[in-house]
Amino acid sequence: MNRRKFILNSTLTGFSLLLPNIIFSNTSIFDKIIKDAKKLMWHKLPINELIIKVAKNFIGIPYVAYTLEINEKEQCVVDLNGLDCVTFFENSLCLARIIKKQLYTFNDLIKEVTFTRYRDGILIDYTSRLHYTSDWINNNVQKKVVRMIGEEYNFPSFKPNVYYMSNNPDKYKQLENNPKFIEEIKKIENQINKLNLYFIPKDNISEYVKYIQNGDIIALRTNIEGLDYSHTGLAFKVKDTVRLFHASTTTGNVLIDVNIEEYLKNKKRDVGITVIRALET
Repeated sequence: MNRRKFILNSTLTGFSLLLPNIIFSNTSIFDKIIKDAKKLMWHKLPINELIIKVAKNFIGIPYVAYTLEINEKEQCVVDLNGLDCVTFFENSLCLARIIKKQLYTFNDLIKEVTFTRYRDGILIDYTSRLHYTSDWINNNVQKKVVRMIGEEYNFPSFKPNVYYMSNNPDKYKQLENNPKFIEEIKKIENQINKLNLYFIPKDNISEYVKYIQNGDIIALRTNIEGLDYSHTGLAFKVKDTVRLFHASTTTGNVLIDVNIEEYLKNKKRDVGITVIRALET
């Protein structure tokens, strides 16, 4: 999936920090998370459980699209006032990672987000951002941030067929205004399409749910032409049931939703889920 929704429906407010390559907002949530993390020694928790501890602080935060697209020049934006499906799991993961390392400043979080969000951890320009979820998974596996679950359990595999961004540059102002980026995006898409990824078909989730852990990252594989994934979230496990913890466009906020099987029943364009697990730092 590309990292943003197709239609811009909101704007950013309340920025507390503005630097040439950094935009950070909502220090109150950050401060609360860090305060609790220090007091309750969250750094001793397994990373998956820590991700959920962090993510619960975002329940009720509004769904806001396009929070990373506020300027033409690529910047590392961390906006906790509003989250989309990607920035919800991304911020939960990155906050958990810095807490595990007992790093507690804004700058620590910015560095961690930059490391996970951009190819090989380096912000160069718009094309260095990991726009497609397949690309994010692959690059963060290489960086030893996460691992993909599947091969060890004989999950079905597939190769992505992404081309949406290069075929629709008019939907991305950075591509529309910088035609040279389109060719670079095409090259990236060609590399993505060589990947081998694993997924659980939607009709077989109950069979494989035992392999999903609390705090795993869940990506919904789609059959929409030119895209790989349509949505992302976290696994919230209650006994033998896995609920989808995500930033929802339907409710307009972050919530712990219904179980994943039920969620997928009405999603005709989604064909299953890929499961990604954070590695201990």
